[in-house]
Amino acid sequence: MNDFYNITGERLTGENVHEFEITINPNHNVFKGHFPNQPIVPGVFSINIIKQLFERISGKPLRYYAIKQCKFLQPIIPQDGKTMRVEIKVQGAQTIYATIFENEKPVVKLRAEILNVALIIPTYNNGKTIAQIIEDARPYIDNIIVVNDGSTDKTSEILQDTKNIVLLQHSTNKGKGVALRTAFRYAIQNGFSHAITIDADGQHKAADIPKFLDELATDNNTLLIGARNLHAENMPGKNTFANKFSNFWIWAETGVRMQDTQSGFRLYPLKPLQKMRFITRHYDFEVEAMVRLSWKGIALKNIPIEIIYPPKGERVSHFKPIKDFARISLLNTFLVLYAILIAHPARFFKQFSWKNFTNISDSNIKITLSIGTGIAFGILPFWGYQMILAGVTAVVFKLNKLITIAASNISIPPMIPIILYLSYVFGGLILGLPITISLSHISFATIGEALLQYIVGSFILAGTAGFVFGLACYITLAIFRKKR
Repeated sequence: MNDFYNITGERLTGENVHEFEITINPNHNVFKGHFPNQPIVPGVFSINIIKQLFERISGKPLRYYAIKQCKFLQPIIPQDGKTMRVEIKVQGAQTIYATIFENEKPVVKLRAEILNVALIIPTYNNGKTIAQIIEDARPYIDNIIVVNDGSTDKTSEILQDTKNIVLLQHSTNKGKGVALRTAFRYAIQNGFSHAITIDADGQHKAADIPKFLDELATDNNTLLIGARNLHAENMPGKNTFANKFSNFWIWAETGVRMQDTQSGFRLYPLKPLQKMRFITRHYDFEVEAMVRLSWKGIALKNIPIEIIYPPKGERVSHFKPIKDFARISLLNTFLVLYAILIAHPARFFKQFSWKNFTNISDSNIKITLSIGTGIAFGILPFWGYQMILAGVTAVVFKLNKLITIAASNISIPPMIPIILYLSYVFGGLILGLPITISLSHISFATIGEALLQYIVGSFILAGTAGFVFGLACYITLAIFRKKR
């Protein structure tokens, strides 16, 4: 692409507005196969011209985060000596506007958000290591945000004398979680799309930063966590146990198996964090952020990093084993309960959405039978085994397993009293028994007094509900799928 065009003029016409004059090489090889009888400049080449000119301005690679607008208003015909004008405007840290003009008429317009990454270093009393970490990082990243979390050693003096960093100060020590949230807030407000976090104790190698950036170039909606070698020299044995313990709870809460969930060397997508409110303030913040981002649909992924563990006498750690472990354990207890009661069922029902239905290749009959079967098993009195039985039935009768299991989740806590009461009422109607328990007093304890009435009614209710829901779904699918 280097010989596709030549720059014949360059100037700054306003604040952050650059103009270039370029000429297209009409003899370039691309035109031999791209409409050779009537050659035009390919759209991808136009975007590449803008990319290369931006890189000339900024001196760093351009990675698109999202192209918000891309208009090709008319074809660009390559001719000898034809001069074109390219105007590039940079707004904030993340947005660029670019226009290619031919004879002062716009022919290409582009508005895009670019990947703009900041390095965040939270620090508390790391006077021995903080300066070296910043200097080691400079070759790999331009924007460095340091949060001094109420340090009482020489850290504050060192940072005051350090140039070309953004320094955010806490007057007192508030915890690593609060420090990270302060930095995230600043980064979001200043247009950064992503942030890499690195610990200030010297355990991580800044030379691993490009690994995160390379991964980001192919996937910009993933939380990347550095995976340490847990068998490295001087690695404390308690860290290995704590990491395995944490990995188990993260799997229970998110369904994702990870090699390392405790590493502080991470890359966060910032957009999903904008409207999130967190309850943690210390080391437990990194667990909360990981789990809640996963629940929002952000993928979790480990990438290998190197780790440096100094001998025991030289380590600087502010992790309080008893207090911080208790905080993390309490948080995991809450997250697991929330995952079981709300997050995991919500994920099932999200997969059970209309959009997913209309994109399923199964026939309307198969989808209908899957829904009816799932609803029926969700009502039948096999509490604790309803999903398993629904899944086995789906396999045996070759139904859609995902839909069947999702539909069986009808027996979630808010629906349980209603299912119990309707089963009790149906049983009374069939057996000719009185209805003496009200909906407000229904429970597993009270229903035990009329167990036969409930069991008989639950089978009748299961069959009726499965048929009604299935029929309604079949009619809906028949109408809307036919339209598609």
